[in-house]
Amino acid sequence: MMRWIFFISMLSISSVSFAEEKKDDCPGKISSIGESVLADTGERILKGVYKALGCEVVVEALPGRRALAAFNNSSVDGELYRLRIAENKYKRPFVRSETPIFTVRNSLWTHPNNDLATKLPIGYVRGILWQEKYMDGRRGKIFNSVEDVFLAFDHGEVGAFLSADFSVSSYQAEKGFQTEPSRAEKINTASLYHYLGAEFTPFMKRFSKFISDHSSFSEMEVSMDEDFVN
Repeated sequence: MMRWIFFISMLSISSVSFAEEKKDDCPGKISSIGESVLADTGERILKGVYKALGCEVVVEALPGRRALAAFNNSSVDGELYRLRIAENKYKRPFVRSETPIFTVRNSLWTHPNNDLATKLPIGYVRGILWQEKYMDGRRGKIFNSVEDVFLAFDHGEVGAFLSADFSVSSYQAEKGFQTEPSRAEKINTASLYHYLGAEFTPFMKRFSKFISDHSSFSEMEVSMDEDFVN
């Protein structure tokens, strides 16, 4: 029986005051990939950092491709996080956080019944670039959110799916899969960076220094028994 454990160590930033910092370079709105526990967790932490830097920010949840489009047409000032491979999709000048805000492990998860796992398509999320790259040449079924993928797995629509390990462990702990998936293949370890339009370079410098000094974000990881990894 697998043991699911996940944690986020985060230095409390509520007591840190940066009132003396200027506020005129604050981003007003950023996008995140909707219905994702990773995005929800990241939003909560990021808003705390912004507040400590004297800024209030609105986070708008959007599907992956719409989030890219919103950044490119300046509907939003930045994105909560992206892999660096997304940078060639940006059509406007941008600035990246100096260090990743998250490092997560991404995997292929399958139904424990191998016949179902091989017979049914693989579920993945539209607009998540590492998933789209992995699925090139493979039979899959595309969804708009991580939550939709998990529900499709529970309903027998897909026999496997792609996801960050953190998202799987969080969902299992909070809601529970009807059938627990097996981690079949580690695909990559991904470093996720915060992105803003280049006009917010002064703010990004302050943001990067703050998270470096205070360890506001930490690596999200899943600890599991040896027999959990197939």
